[in-house]
Amino acid sequence: MIDAPGHTQSESVLSCVQVDLIGRRRTGTLAAIVFALGAAVCLPLAADNHQRAAAPSTEAHVYITASDRQGAAASRLVPADLSVREDGAARVVTKIAPPAAPLQIALLVDDTSAIQPLLPELRAALSAFVRTVLTSRPDTQVAWWTFGEQSRMVFAPTNDAAALQRAIDGLYARTGDGSYFMEAVLDAARDLRRREAARPAIVAFLLDDAPERSTSPERAITAAVRDAGAVLWTIVQHGRVEPGTPAPAERRDRTTVTTDNAIDSGGGTKDIVDRLEMDEAFASVAAALTAQLEVTYERPAGAKPPSKLQVTTKRSDVKILAPKWAPR
Repeated sequence: MIDAPGHTQSESVLSCVQVDLIGRRRTGTLAAIVFALGAAVCLPLAADNHQRAAAPSTEAHVYITASDRQGAAASRLVPADLSVREDGAARVVTKIAPPAAPLQIALLVDDTSAIQPLLPELRAALSAFVRTVLTSRPDTQVAWWTFGEQSRMVFAPTNDAAALQRAIDGLYARTGDGSYFMEAVLDAARDLRRREAARPAIVAFLLDDAPERSTSPERAITAAVRDAGAVLWTIVQHGRVEPGTPAPAERRDRTTVTTDNAIDSGGGTKDIVDRLEMDEAFASVAAALTAQLEVTYERPAGAKPPSKLQVTTKRSDVKILAPKWAPR
């Protein structure tokens, strides 16, 4: 161990012994001064060595999506390409690799009455999404949720492609027009945390002009997604809204969840107007999830749990999507 420039720990200890011997052999004021100075130098060196030996670190992991200028998955990303900070403090990145854990996806689908004319394209896009994530990694788990009239889990997490396809084929528009999207995100996030999902994701499709009936505040949804450590992706089908029409408060909260909260989680939102854009939007989200990378970095052991995370890249040809919330 090096405890001073050009000196090893054993050399420092030897120097202390030598000074002590000098102090013992000599008498008078000069000898006392030499002895005192030697002790003053040795004690801080020994304390410094002890502090460094007693400062272990623990590993933390975060999932990111890295893409090149064309939107394809970035290749040859190495630890030196990334900068990780927690609450402003720099962390040492030790490894970047494909995730060890499988995805566990909560797939939330709007089934309010307004989806009736969109059902053929929606079913096709959902089928392609499920097929992509299961083909990429067969141990991926997908839970099926709907939120027309109420939030409900239709299927618990499964990798049974046939069962999920039956759920997609059975998707229909309910008679009520009330959307409980916010409640569904809250319920799905809490379920993912209860299951201790190692790599959780929430993917939601919703109609922007459907009236939101949820009563849970936006801050509760934000906290639940953060506590679950989930990445949130939303695909929002926009209808025709007259310019200047004010949005109700509940729709403003919903927009905060679908945009700001999704971005802060390391995901994002896909806004579509034409029903023919559904397939491309779902394909883009599937590509982002299946291309995730697991970043391992060191965090001081016993430190106060951080709240903010910042992951950036030093490469100008790479774009990073990463959560702004520190992993639990």
